[in-house]
Amino acid sequence: MTSPRPFAVILSVLLPLAFLVAGCSDDDTVECDASTCSGCCQADGTCAAGTETSACGVGGAACDTCGGAQRCQAGACVASCRDACNEGEARCEAGRRSVCERGANGCLAFTAAQACPGTQVCSDGACVDACTDQCTAGAQRCATNQRQETCQTASSGCLDWVGQDCAAGEACGTTRCEAPPTCTPECPAGLTCNASRVCELSEVVLDSRLATVSGHLTVNGAVPTYDTDFCTRSPGANLAMVTLKEKDSHAEFSADVPCGSSDFRFSARVPHGTYDVYVKPMEQDGAAVQLSPFWVRVKVGVVVNADVADLQVDEVAHAVSGKVTFNGSVPTLADPAFCASNPTAKLVDVIFRRPAVYELENPEATVSIDCAHRGEFDFETLLPPGDFRVLVRPHHPASPAGPRILPGRLLMPDPLTVSGPVSNLVYDEVGYPVSGRITVNGVTPTLRSGTCSSSRIVAKLNFRNTAGYTGTLDVPCTPDFSFSLLVPPGTLSLDVMDGGDQNVPVTHLPAVGLSKSITASGPLTDVVLDEVAYPVSGRVTVNGAAPQLKRPCTLMDRVGVIFSREGGGYGWTFFSCGDDFRFSTALPAGTYQVRLEPFYSLAAHLVESSYVFPDPLIVSGAMSDVVLDQVAYPLSGRLTVNGATPTGHETYCGQTGNERAELMRLWFYATGAGQASFHTKLTCSEPDFTFSTLVPAGTYDVYTARRAPGNASEGFFPRLTLSAPTTGLRYDRTARLVSGKLTVNDLPPTVDATYCANPSNQDSVLATLQFRASDMALEQRGYTAYVRCRDPNFGFSVWLPPGRYNVSVQQGTAGAGLNFADGPALVPKVLQVP
Repeated sequence: MTSPRPFAVILSVLLPLAFLVAGCSDDDTVECDASTCSGCCQADGTCAAGTETSACGVGGAACDTCGGAQRCQAGACVASCRDACNEGEARCEAGRRSVCERGANGCLAFTAAQACPGTQVCSDGACVDACTDQCTAGAQRCATNQRQETCQTASSGCLDWVGQDCAAGEACGTTRCEAPPTCTPECPAGLTCNASRVCELSEVVLDSRLATVSGHLTVNGAVPTYDTDFCTRSPGANLAMVTLKEKDSHAEFSADVPCGSSDFRFSARVPHGTYDVYVKPMEQDGAAVQLSPFWVRVKVGVVVNADVADLQVDEVAHAVSGKVTFNGSVPTLADPAFCASNPTAKLVDVIFRRPAVYELENPEATVSIDCAHRGEFDFETLLPPGDFRVLVRPHHPASPAGPRILPGRLLMPDPLTVSGPVSNLVYDEVGYPVSGRITVNGVTPTLRSGTCSSSRIVAKLNFRNTAGYTGTLDVPCTPDFSFSLLVPPGTLSLDVMDGGDQNVPVTHLPAVGLSKSITASGPLTDVVLDEVAYPVSGRVTVNGAAPQLKRPCTLMDRVGVIFSREGGGYGWTFFSCGDDFRFSTALPAGTYQVRLEPFYSLAAHLVESSYVFPDPLIVSGAMSDVVLDQVAYPLSGRLTVNGATPTGHETYCGQTGNERAELMRLWFYATGAGQASFHTKLTCSEPDFTFSTLVPAGTYDVYTARRAPGNASEGFFPRLTLSAPTTGLRYDRTARLVSGKLTVNDLPPTVDATYCANPSNQDSVLATLQFRASDMALEQRGYTAYVRCRDPNFGFSVWLPPGRYNVSVQQGTAGAGLNFADGPALVPKVLQVP
């Protein structure tokens, strides 16, 4: 993110308090001084917030630039310091009580010890009437990295922790003061060797510069109306969303308008920057919020470098109304009683599509006609000014209730221009009934299993025409595989597909649907969609032999053979390793590219990614004993971090259900245009991070992607050329442990103390940190760390390879009283990891 910029406002004599919210105006007729600027005045006469090291000051004074060892606090440059304890922590020192408090320099330190009142004694950091043993004699621990505590008899007469500062050149690592550990190889400058003999970048402070933007939402200058009964039924629901998108970082920060906000007020925490503001209604059935259904940009270039108290967000939209007809009449329902038992059900969608939009704005929005409007199938909405194309479709094409309109998305011929209110629109569909049956080689298809019933979908008809009309119709089971549908005038292409879900066929229809064309200028009956197909069967081999099993085969170990026909159309058949790697299907005549997909199969030694067989399959008649041979080389090796097995995943793998959970994914990207990629998964069943896979010959860029907690890091490795079996590969990555804490505007973040005091909330995520290397062009995932309730002082730790990182911080758990941003706030300072 760029450095904060002045928040320009137009000076009004009626609103002098605006300067207290947003700084001073950039109007050159207004002088920046104590009367116009609550921060500091820069050399060009503009008002800055006065909180940055590059522009520090208060009360309209000239901005100062803080030195390298200083920071800006309360408008003054002060010496940088480090926290020495956790706020509110208490300890006993020679029978006196000392408390950790924030000093004038802004850092936490223990206060001078004070004697307990009366006859009370200090025990475990508290003044009590009678002490109790707090530890086991002789035990040791570290209070800080420079202070050791030993359990011994204290002045109170009980066993308690007694502290002693470490000697010069020593540090307290785990339990006692000792000479700093040594790391091999030696840590680079800027890193310290911690007690675990890991090079660590510690005491990193990631500070977010944030402000609160509050305001209220209007439409055409008035508060939007909505169904108040909806909020009575759903008091916790939201009515609208206001999103601020930062122009440089493109980060998004959203604020909800809840049911309890009758004046549509909103509030969001955002980093300093320049924002475009977008508005959209929440998609809540029954809320009837009078806003445009689009996500609309309503404000441009809002500069935020301090809190904004009342941002006016107004949406301009015009009333648009009309109705839908079919062949000039009100559509009817296939089941006239449907709406009586489903009064709020949606029947028809009217889709408004606009050609040009800004970033977040959606190109399409839908207005639904429900049962309450079935009398005329009328609709009304609000639309922003502009040009639109309109489409009509049934809300649930497969619903037995109807309505009787075309089952696909039909583009209306005339565009709609909105520059003011529009009424009496009529969107009329013209269509004809078509009925017939489906056959294969002139015979009614059969089911693979089970019995025929009207609730069982046996086929799908995918249809389209050159005017952009598209859709899908489910065909329920009948003894003769009959179908009926409504079609628009003209020529329509129909693809007949099996009706199975989740890639599990239910009939013996061909795997690849055959396209048929019908031309309708009136009703059509007895249409026969006959597919001519030939049986095709064979087996899959690897390097000319049957695939070997890694473990016993299960029903979940499915492999798919996908056939893509030249000229369009594709389909698949499945087999499991329990089928001896044999497949059987039926295909229309044609030339096919054949691809093998392992899907869920981890039991067999197959190429673990999509494998395209080099030779096309030409089908012109029945084919048997087709051999699909994968040619690939065995490839094995190990992943390491800093020369050792990765760590930090043990707890994750020990959780029930994670025995085979994925830890890492190792990718092999083939070089050259149009080349394939292959991968293998490292799971909890390989805790030593070894891998063994099959990869075709070629030259590959090698990349690792992390899928679970731990210090295994993502990144690219040297290019691999594979032309023979290869073993003993070692992919090692250097990683540093980075630890520190979060602050907001140089202060500790706020949190509801009672929330984190609840033992059940100790694992709740308070903040999510995302680290992205500045050269991370292909490594899109980045690195993630979490701050939880159990982490003192909002501390974090993460493993990162050396490099420069942009860091963003986002609020985690809602309702914990946090003052983090409502989106990924970029930390101004770039993190350098040696």
